[in-house]
Amino acid sequence: MAIDTTPSTVATNALQSIPFSAMIGGPLDAAIKAQALAAQTSWEFIKNVGLYTDQSTGETKAVSVSFQYQKDGEMVNLIVPLLAIVPIPYIAIDTITIDFMAKIDASASTYAEQASESEGSFKGSADVSVGWGPFSAKVHMEGGYSSKSSSKATQESKYSVEYTLNIHVQAGQDSMPAGLATVLNILNSAITSANPKGVFDVSPSTGSAQAGGASASFGIKSRNSQDLADTTPVSIALGNIAWSSGSAPPSGSPLTAADLVLSASVGTLSGTASPYSLTPSDKGIGALDVAIKSGTVVAAAQTVDLTLTQGSKTATVTVNLLPATA
Repeated sequence: MAIDTTPSTVATNALQSIPFSAMIGGPLDAAIKAQALAAQTSWEFIKNVGLYTDQSTGETKAVSVSFQYQKDGEMVNLIVPLLAIVPIPYIAIDTITIDFMAKIDASASTYAEQASESEGSFKGSADVSVGWGPFSAKVHMEGGYSSKSSSKATQESKYSVEYTLNIHVQAGQDSMPAGLATVLNILNSAITSANPKGVFDVSPSTGSAQAGGASASFGIKSRNSQDLADTTPVSIALGNIAWSSGSAPPSGSPLTAADLVLSASVGTLSGTASPYSLTPSDKGIGALDVAIKSGTVVAAAQTVDLTLTQGSKTATVTVNLLPATA
């Protein structure tokens, strides 16, 4: 009896039908999607934690935190971009290991047994008498036959298929992309200390305006307690104009506010009389010019103080009003 090869054929076909492309490509595709999701999570963290939209301008700006500390006996504000001090989650898949094992067992066995035996029943007898003259003989005969036949055959076959797929994925905090690292370096360099009261600097403290000549110019720089440009309008009040020490003429009166002309070369000046209002530029900068009205005669040197106020910040400058040159 021939051995049955059907189990072996079935097992071989089972091995050939294993979807290797799906079993290997599936985990790789899942890893790529997981990496994309991790990158999106990093961006969502940066957008939701480290950035905000200025409702007044629609601009996206970095979130900063500020706190005060003592420096050289004075309290100072430290302004730090939040993304510079908060770890940004940036998870990356380092390695992917796919272990696949296919175990196929196939077996077949054949057992055959054959025995033959014939059995039949047959009996017969006969009596025969033979005689020749005085001689005679008598013969008695008997006979029989038996036969028997049987056969036996056994066939056994079996097979089994076992698949095992192990996937190992290793991920961890990866180094920042070059672009993000550059942005963080810029934010680190943006860490600054600021005066809790803000800065209101007007310089120089003294300027000169000459009749028929040059005007006195003053620069204004304004920052708030967060070290950001302060565009709050600046109030400018003129004090009394008085003769300079030792220069009063024998007769005549000092100039009046109407003899002066104020203008702004940087920022916007409004008002026609004291107090004027100067709105700094979006960088918190202004430039104030004070001139003597054309045709005004200045008999002798005079002075006038200008008081500039922005919120709780105040500065005072002095303008020397000089006669025209001979």
